[in-house]
Amino acid sequence: MLPERPADVWGVEMATGRLYRMAVGLMLLGNAVLPFPGTPPLSLPAPALMHNAQAVPSTTTVRTGGARPILQVNGKPFMPIGVTYHFTRHQSSWASDLSRMVEMGLNTVRIDLGWRDVEPYWEGFYDFSVLDRFLDQAQAYGLKVVPVLSHATMDYNTPPWFWLGNRGWRVTRWDGKPMLGDFPSINHPGYRQAFGDYVRVTVEHIRNHPAVLAYQVLNEPHYSQGELGDYNPYTIKRFRQWLRDRYGSIEALNDAWTMMYSSFDIVQPERMPPVSDAIWDPHAVRWADWRQFTYQNLTEFVDYLNGIAREADPGHMVLVAEMTWWWWGEQPYTGVSPTDIYRSADVVGFDIYPERLHDQYYMSLNADMLSRFWDKPVWVTEFNTKDGKATGEEISSFVERAIEGGATGIFFFGWRDNLRDGGSYGLLDMLGRPKNQYAEYKSVVRWLRDHEGHLVEKDLAEPDVLLIWPSRAVEVQRGSSSPAHALYREARRLIEQGMRVGVLADIRLAPEDTMPPAPIPQRYGGTPLLPVVR
Repeated sequence: MLPERPADVWGVEMATGRLYRMAVGLMLLGNAVLPFPGTPPLSLPAPALMHNAQAVPSTTTVRTGGARPILQVNGKPFMPIGVTYHFTRHQSSWASDLSRMVEMGLNTVRIDLGWRDVEPYWEGFYDFSVLDRFLDQAQAYGLKVVPVLSHATMDYNTPPWFWLGNRGWRVTRWDGKPMLGDFPSINHPGYRQAFGDYVRVTVEHIRNHPAVLAYQVLNEPHYSQGELGDYNPYTIKRFRQWLRDRYGSIEALNDAWTMMYSSFDIVQPERMPPVSDAIWDPHAVRWADWRQFTYQNLTEFVDYLNGIAREADPGHMVLVAEMTWWWWGEQPYTGVSPTDIYRSADVVGFDIYPERLHDQYYMSLNADMLSRFWDKPVWVTEFNTKDGKATGEEISSFVERAIEGGATGIFFFGWRDNLRDGGSYGLLDMLGRPKNQYAEYKSVVRWLRDHEGHLVEKDLAEPDVLLIWPSRAVEVQRGSSSPAHALYREARRLIEQGMRVGVLADIRLAPEDTMPPAPIPQRYGGTPLLPVVR
């Protein structure tokens, strides 16, 4: 890519977390997004039954090469504006809920469809009656649906029949004990097969329904933050194979790890994080390899399920949605890397809950980094404040920042208050009465609907400064020591000074784009990082 103009680019110094200036020339998109104006009224038809038994299923594709990547429905750009809805818990309220969604201007609803919901009693017995009725209702009101075929390690949706028919299926803690509760290991062969069957059968069943917009397979897949990964024997077996592929010989592994293993078959992953991440610390090298494996292993599982969904229905796109663990130093605990996990996705989704208004820039920076790295449509699949009490100013600012960063889909979390997800995250309370957030989000939705055609075609604003995302350091350094903290603080300072800021992952930089190289530390088992500039 030929440079259009030079840009100021900033990197993070690995040892101290300080930022330094780099000179990089890149071709960037121009023209600013629309300012966020008032909210003119949106004229929508009254809710009416539009169901047509002969309705033709829609086909979704992704368009790239325009102003920004965008989902298309039957060849036309489509910007989903919606909400997450726990549809199985409110069956008696579907008509009132869906009609109210249409009245406020929403065009899409994202629903959680648990494995246990459709294959509850025994293997191979599927009950889609509730899902079918909901899809028909959504179609009747003109709403598109994104089903979340959920089970990750934290979703509590494994059917009890699976527990009885399988052994050793749970995540194993660092101390060798299985995690109590519903925490399946993604490497257990019985789990992979059974959950994959659920995805395939469900997608095949609903693929021709005209209400279906896209599939999200898994919701925020991640490892338990307290257990540092999964030490299930099936996982350790995969880790050993990963090491064989990485090092080639046991001698090379022993060299890097400062160990004396006689074969890969007895290698053990690290059970505790290192005290130091110094390049001379072999414990840090072993820990970094375990981290790299967890990212790639989780990504491979997501790829496996996405492949099943895509084979079952090549006519609809597949969404992957993640919590933005990487900004808060939790990435090494969760096994989720933003430069890995979306590999097989057609659409990139992120869930985010800033604590307060001044954290609104997480929205633009995250959307910018993901769209710049993946060149795929980016949706905000869940947003609210951390306490679920977003004000009108926060809702409008969060949406404005997300659009500014390149997002082309917006979903509020959630529709109704629910004790299972904290109790206070809904636009309606538990009795179905609108809260203050209902009117505030409705105002934003109407503005989006009035301008969506222009927004999806408008060029992204050209950043004045690009901050470098230090991928490998963020993947290893934990908690408050994560360079992501330093990067966000600097980004916010520059934005508040009136500058537009973008984020570019270091692994997207060609060698000639960096400053004249200083010696590159062969840190973390030989993974090269950007030059440290002092």
